[in-house]
Amino acid sequence: DIVRHVPLLAADETSLAEITEGLEESYELPSFDLVVLEGGDRSRQLEHVKELLSSEAFHNGTVVHALGPAGDDPSTARYVQQLTHGRDRFASEVHSLGDDAAVVISTLRRHDDRSEE
Repeated sequence: DIVRHVPLLAADETSLAEITEGLEESYELPSFDLVVLEGGDRSRQLEHVKELLSSEAFHNGTVVHALGPAGDDPSTARYVQQLTHGRDRFASEVHSLGDDAAVVISTLRRHDDRSEE
């Protein structure tokens, strides 16, 4: 097996769809095992997850790491709720880091015919 590490720091105007398309074409990386989202805004993190799901950059078992507001923050509760109740469901754990911050670790758990991909 080969382990590849591809750090991505794209320009603000570059969409995630463009990034994933470029990775697939240039590096033959069809999907990610681990995604570390930029810390901070849970709404933006959720939009990134949705974009990556729609571009098929995730597979069953993909892990998403998202640093942001504390577990008792309403934006964190919404983020976790959206990930656990959508078509593509994630199992999520919220880990408090103190300092009004938490990291949410989510694992994609597909229960449909796409889970074998």
